[in-house]
Amino acid sequence: MKKPKWMTKSSRKKGLLLELLRQYKLLFTTIGMAACIGLVLGLVSLYMTKQETPEAYNETTFAEKEEPTSSKDQTDASNQSLEGFSFFVIQGGVFSNMENANSQAEKFTEYGHAPFNWQTEDGVYVFVDVASNEEEAKHLAKKIEQNSLDVFVTKREIDSVQLSMSDREYEWLTQFLTLWQDSVKQSAKGEKIKQEEWDKLMEAQIADESELDVIQHLQSLQQETKQMNEGTLLEMVHLYEKNS
Repeated sequence: MKKPKWMTKSSRKKGLLLELLRQYKLLFTTIGMAACIGLVLGLVSLYMTKQETPEAYNETTFAEKEEPTSSKDQTDASNQSLEGFSFFVIQGGVFSNMENANSQAEKFTEYGHAPFNWQTEDGVYVFVDVASNEEEAKHLAKKIEQNSLDVFVTKREIDSVQLSMSDREYEWLTQFLTLWQDSVKQSAKGEKIKQEEWDKLMEAQIADESELDVIQHLQSLQQETKQMNEGTLLEMVHLYEKNS
């Protein structure tokens, strides 16, 4: 028996509807499974994050608890060494007292020199000039002797010293010694000592924060000095040796 046409069309529509429902069911099932997997992965990730958080927090807390190094810690004093050095002086005599030494020094002052009286336990030495090596010192001595003044060359040694000082103080004294030796070379060659370099060094005003006698005396002397010369260089190294 043949089915009516209207029944065939109805069956097709029903079949299509069932197919659509099956497809939607499959789609929703897939979405649901994906959502479940995502939820599970999210919970696992959250769990792992929570496990790692305390360690990371502890590191942050430790870093926060570390106090930055204060300026005081940076300037804490420690024993540091300054190397010894030598130089040559043109000596115009040695006397038992300062009065006689001053009288002798005036003879050299009349000829344009700037002598310095270096007092020691052995007596007062009249130093007329200074050089970094013996050859230069002998050359200077010959020039002085042309004015019928008796002088001779002698070598002086400044011993290495160890002082309790901050890094800033050590750096300043190291720069001072380097500049002093450079200035001695300039003076011995007849060149003008670079006053601006000395002014720049003294502008540091380290004496305001330093308790070292050697720095206090050196900066005090420089402040009183209007123009650097061989006499000032000799006085500086004398103060350095005496107060180090």
